[in-house]
Amino acid sequence: MNPETLTLIKDRIALLPQAAHDYVTGASWADPVKNIASQNELNEEQSGGLLLEFILVLVGLSHEEDYVTEVRERLGLTEELAQKISADTLALVHPVTRASLKELCEKELAAESSVSATPTTYVVPTPPTPPPTPAPADMPASIFEEKLKRVFTMPSSTGNAPSMPPSPGSSAGADPYREPTA
Repeated sequence: MNPETLTLIKDRIALLPQAAHDYVTGASWADPVKNIASQNELNEEQSGGLLLEFILVLVGLSHEEDYVTEVRERLGLTEELAQKISADTLALVHPVTRASLKELCEKELAAESSVSATPTTYVVPTPPTPPPTPAPADMPASIFEEKLKRVFTMPSSTGNAPSMPPSPGSSAGADPYREPTA
C-alpha cells in the first residue's frame, strides 16, 4: 500500500463516528476476510488487494455499490467469483457500522451539493488588441506585385528606358567579318 493511500485511510478513520471507528480499528474483521480469501483460493497478492478494498469500503472511501467491480478489477477475477467474495465480505460489516457510514456519506454528499449549487462565475480578461499598423505607400502590397513591376515596366522619357538595339545605319548589311576596304 502506498503512503498516500495509508494517509488517506488514517485521516478518514479519524472522521468516522465512534461505532464505525471502534469496528474499523478493532481487528475482528481482518481474520474473517483472510479466511474468505483462502477459501476462494486467492493468492497472497489477491488477498492483500481484497483486504485493501474492504478497508476502503469500511472507512467510506469506496461505496458498496462499486465494491463488486473494484474487487473484480483489482483481483482479476470472474464476475461470479467477485460477486461471491463481495457478498461474503460485505456480510462482515456490522449493521451499526454500515448505518454510520451511510450517514457520513450522506452528510458529505449534502455538503458537496450545497457547495456545487452556488454558481461560480469566472471572468477571463481579454488582452488588448494593438492598433493596425498602416503599410507605407511606396511599399508593394505583395512580392508578386513587386516582381510584376520589375518585369513589365513602361518606357519613360526620363532616360530610364530599356536598352534598344542600335538603329540600322551605314553598317547595315555589312559583313562583320570582312576587312574594311578603303
